[in-house]
Amino acid sequence: MRTLTTDQEAVYGSPARSTHVKVSIKVGATWHDMTDLEGHDFLISAEVSDDIDSPTMTAKVSLMRAIDELSLSPLMTGSKLNNLGGSFDPIINSQNEIKVETAVMPFGVSPISADWQNIFEGRIDNPDIRKVITLNCRDMGGRLMDTFIETQRTYSDSGGTAVETVMQSILTDNSTGITLYTPTSPSWQIKGYIQQKEPVLAAIRRLAHQIGWQLKYRWDSGTSAWRLTFYEPDRAKSTPDYTFDSNDQWIFDKDPKLSISNVRNVVRVIYTDELGQSPATIEQSDAGSIAAYGRRFMEIQEDSSSNIDTSGEATDMADSILSDLKDPVLNLQATTGMLWFAETGDLYRFPADYIVYDTDQDLAVKGWTHSFIKGGGKTTLKLQGRVLGLYKNWLSKGTGPGTSKGYDALGSIEKWRTTRHTMREGIASFHKNVNSVRRGMLDNHDFGYQSRVIAGSGWEPDSWFVTTGTWGASGDVYVDDTINLTGARSLLYTSDAGATAKVETDFIPVTETDAYGTTLVARTDSTTGTNHIAVYLDWYDDSKTFISSTSTLVHTFASTGTWERTTMGVNNSVSTARYVKVRLDLTHATTQKIWVDSVYFKVLNDQTYVYQGTGTSIADQTWTSLTYDSQLYAFYSGGSSANIRKARIGTYHFIAGMELTGLTLGGAVRMRIQGSANGSTGWATVAEVEVGANSQLSSHAQCSYISTADDTNAYFRVQVWHDYGSNRTTSTGQTETYFCATQTEYY
Repeated sequence: MRTLTTDQEAVYGSPARSTHVKVSIKVGATWHDMTDLEGHDFLISAEVSDDIDSPTMTAKVSLMRAIDELSLSPLMTGSKLNNLGGSFDPIINSQNEIKVETAVMPFGVSPISADWQNIFEGRIDNPDIRKVITLNCRDMGGRLMDTFIETQRTYSDSGGTAVETVMQSILTDNSTGITLYTPTSPSWQIKGYIQQKEPVLAAIRRLAHQIGWQLKYRWDSGTSAWRLTFYEPDRAKSTPDYTFDSNDQWIFDKDPKLSISNVRNVVRVIYTDELGQSPATIEQSDAGSIAAYGRRFMEIQEDSSSNIDTSGEATDMADSILSDLKDPVLNLQATTGMLWFAETGDLYRFPADYIVYDTDQDLAVKGWTHSFIKGGGKTTLKLQGRVLGLYKNWLSKGTGPGTSKGYDALGSIEKWRTTRHTMREGIASFHKNVNSVRRGMLDNHDFGYQSRVIAGSGWEPDSWFVTTGTWGASGDVYVDDTINLTGARSLLYTSDAGATAKVETDFIPVTETDAYGTTLVARTDSTTGTNHIAVYLDWYDDSKTFISSTSTLVHTFASTGTWERTTMGVNNSVSTARYVKVRLDLTHATTQKIWVDSVYFKVLNDQTYVYQGTGTSIADQTWTSLTYDSQLYAFYSGGSSANIRKARIGTYHFIAGMELTGLTLGGAVRMRIQGSANGSTGWATVAEVEVGANSQLSSHAQCSYISTADDTNAYFRVQVWHDYGSNRTTSTGQTETYFCATQTEYY
């Protein structure tokens, strides 16, 4: 929002205020006021508009064509108004500069020079000189829309250049005379690329939109001027910029609309990586939105000229799209008095009217229109439920519900074939530096992709690296194309590996509030010894500096020649961790072979359902914890465990069931759910039921925590009590004795 002075705030604090407007057109070096031109007011009306999806502000001005003998028609060569400089130079001329100013004053007070606020400055595009002269105008960005890049140039290099520097170079190289204003750098270093021939504004806005930022003319109070500004929309804004009160009059012109038609909660970005390899893909999703509105998919294909060429950049784009599109947008339109200070991205608070809504509403400005006629002015606000960065721009780029665009897989495959031969030299260094494709997801989990040659040792699986030992058929670790469960190959630890061979992944982005599970599928030719293979998680901070390691699972083979699956969770990332590497570590000291078919590392499911395969004996009048040794899905704390751990921050709905049989009437059976912060002490009951004999028990409990610092009730357990004398054993099975945890809200 543009800044209000103390005096201006006082004016808006009064219900008695008036709106003034003037439109000025520049001829040569002189501005001419259309409301006071040779003593006459030629202005009929004016309208200025902006929208988050529009590249420029626009204005529409209506003027009297003539008053008496004074004509504004540019075809009237003898009119005094067209010769104000001493020679013929019409005021109404395409590309003449134009500005619209307004002043909101106490009623009855005329504005002085300092009271006028510049709300639009641009150029006349298409004047219509019929009975009423109509001027259609764009702000100074219109000139950039019309300036075409005539020569292809290469910008940046393999070392990377700040995106705002590249933007300025494009502006300079095309002789725009414009200096870009970047209040805060996005710290995005783009690699070398060839800028194609296209309008200048389209070229630099495309760069901005690739990271979800905006680029357009905005008023800068520090210089009191309109400046081409590259900025990040404040999508997290929660404090209102302006609060309407009893002195403001407003009306909602349209009924509120809330539709899921444009919701997108799964975003796939297909891009060409920095080596020219295509297609590369990342996919991001929002579990809370999927739970609420169903899976609503969107796919964006960046062309080969895009500067999105790493998984991190593609992930940032997908996250920005999710932020703007994951929830339905509440659309409202409100008309109020003149709010010359309004900007897209503002957040306004509307007090409860107790007719349509009974609580204060914080609504974000998607767009606005200032309308003026003689004697007054008004502002029409396009409002949404939250601040968005982009909206229609995202929807126009991708496939999804209601669209027909698709991804040309054959074309991309052909492009990949024709460029693959140029990639080989740089591909090894690329894989050492690129992040894995998705947060919390392990790239190439089944070792199926191999595009990196180890000199003299063949192809090493993409995103996996031997850190201890040697790679190759005669070394410690290699691939086996003949023994595999999934995909084309398995990872083979040879009989010479001993206890030294270690293989680890590339860096995988993680979030410290999430929990992760690990699954290993492997087989062996010998069960001699114990603890044959282990999976470790090595945690790193945002600068990729090692923090610590977590042992997620250690597996001892029970048989030979059989694929064995071991799953372990929950593993919360450590504090300050932003990356993790998954490491396979041999712990045996014998000469045996181990084949690893696949390794899974993923963010845990938002639902857990565990049950008893073996019953629990319940002593008379003794609270006894139930243990669960089987699961339908998701992860829990493993083994024959009594404690269920929340996977991540959020609100959960817990349902526990238990069955005891062979009871007689007259006794009592109780079941309760308890929570604890650490899983060992401080257990407190959150729900409890009491029933008679032969009953299926069900208890519901709901609890939430907001941040990682608040770990209250991070663990849960179910306990049973009865007074039937001798020990009783719980029934087994998925629908007999079970515990279900469903996450219903996310933070």
